[in-house]
Amino acid sequence: MSEWVHTLPFTHNPQRSDDHCYPPEFKFDPDTGAELVLCSPAVNQQSWLPPYGHGLSLQPHSAYGLRQTPLRIELKNAQQRNELAEPDHTLELPAAGDFEFFSLPCGTLAPMLLALEPRKGQIFVWLEKARQWQELHDEQGSLIAPVHDANKKAWRAEAASSSAQHSMLFVPTEEGIACIAPNAASLSYSVHYIGQGAALAAPGKWTDSIWAPVEKDGQLNVVRTDLQGRSEEWLSLDTETLPPLSGLNSFQAPISSARNLVWMCNAGRLQITRKSTSNEVLVSFLPWPDGLVPQFDFGSPYQAKDGDLWQLCQNTTDRTYEYLNLSARQTMREIAEQPRPCTGQFNYRLAQRVHTAPWTEPGHGHDGAQTSVVLPQLESTNNNAVLGIRVEKSPQGMANMLRSKERQRAILICETGSQTAFGQVMVTAPWCLRWFMHNHKLWAFHPELRAIFGWELAS
Repeated sequence: MSEWVHTLPFTHNPQRSDDHCYPPEFKFDPDTGAELVLCSPAVNQQSWLPPYGHGLSLQPHSAYGLRQTPLRIELKNAQQRNELAEPDHTLELPAAGDFEFFSLPCGTLAPMLLALEPRKGQIFVWLEKARQWQELHDEQGSLIAPVHDANKKAWRAEAASSSAQHSMLFVPTEEGIACIAPNAASLSYSVHYIGQGAALAAPGKWTDSIWAPVEKDGQLNVVRTDLQGRSEEWLSLDTETLPPLSGLNSFQAPISSARNLVWMCNAGRLQITRKSTSNEVLVSFLPWPDGLVPQFDFGSPYQAKDGDLWQLCQNTTDRTYEYLNLSARQTMREIAEQPRPCTGQFNYRLAQRVHTAPWTEPGHGHDGAQTSVVLPQLESTNNNAVLGIRVEKSPQGMANMLRSKERQRAILICETGSQTAFGQVMVTAPWCLRWFMHNHKLWAFHPELRAIFGWELAS
C-alpha cells in the first residue's frame, strides 16, 4: 500500500483482495471498472513545533516561549519503568548533524515527522512505511540558508497553517527569516526570505504576525510579516538607547504575552509593546539594571502565580544571584541563596521540585545529603508533568557543570506526583537533549546518540 495512505485521502476498490489504492481523483478502478470508495485517514495526532511543542493560547497571566507544552506528558506503564530500561522504540538518525524536529501537516492531512539541520540547511521527512528518512529538495534547486552561529543555542521556529494540509515554517537564518513550505508527498519544499540581513534571534508569533530582529545596514532592526510570509514591514527603533551591534549577543528565543513580545540578550531586552488604546506597537530596548548580568543557562524565567516573569541574574559586585521582575513597571528584585533551574511554573532545588518562588528557601533542609540534581527541560501545562534529567551533583557548582565539555551520565526522569526514571544516556551536555512528540510517542534526540529514542505515551 502507498506510503501516503495514512496521510492523504485515497480511493480503493473494497471488492479487490489486494490493498491497491489510487489518488482521490480516481472514481473507477482502471483494471475492473468498478466504482471506487473514497477514504480519508483518521487524523487524531497532535502537532509539534520545536523546541517545546506548539504555541499556547494567550489567556490572562499566560506567556508563550517558556519551556512549556500544552500537550499531556504521561508515559505508558510508567510504574514499570526504571533507569536501566531500554527505550520502547528507536529511529535511525536522518544523517550526521544536530537536528530539530517538527510534527506538522506538510501537504498531508496527518502530521509528518520532519527533521531540520539548521546549520546545514537540510530538511528530511520520515517515511513510516518505508522506515527511512528522505531528504526534501527545493523546487527551484536552491538550499535553505544556514542558521547564524550565535542563534543555535536559543534556536526556535514558528509555524502557521495556510490550510488543513499545508504548513509554513519560519526559521532564523543568516539571510533573514526563511519561510519554508514543505510538501512531503512530492519530497520537496519552497523557500523565500523575509529581511535583507542575518536574523539575530528566533522569530516570534504575536498579534497574528511573525516578528524578528534582523541586522540591516549594520544596525539592529525589527521586521514583521504575515502568517503566510507574503509581506514585509520594518519597524523603527530608537538608536539612542541601543548599544552597538557588536555588543548585542546571546539573544534568547522570544517570550510573548497578550501585551508584548520580548527578546532577552546579554545587554538587555528588545521589546515590542502594544498600546492599550490602539493597535499601534512600540519598539524599545531596555538595558539591564547596573550591575546585573542575566544567567540564561538555568532555563526559562520563573512564572509566578500572578503571571509575572522573573529572570535569574547575577550581581557583578558581590556575585550573588538575584531574580529581576520582567513584568513590573518599576524595578523589582529578589535575592536568591542559589540559582535554580526552571521551566516556567516549576523550579528545582537540587533534585526536588518546588512549588514556591525560587528565591524562597525552606525552613530546614539537608542539602549536604543530596548527591544528585535534576535539570528540568520541559513541563506540561496539561497535567503539570516535568521531563528532565538527573545528574550527579558537581563539587564545582551547577554553573560550572553547565559549561562542562565532559561526557556525563544522565538519568531520564518524568515527574508528576513522583519522579519516574525511564532511561539513561551518556553524552556531552545531556541537558541539551531535544524532546518531541510524534505518532503518540515521546522521543529524545542528542547528536551523540546512536539513534532517536522513543517511549509510548499513555492513551
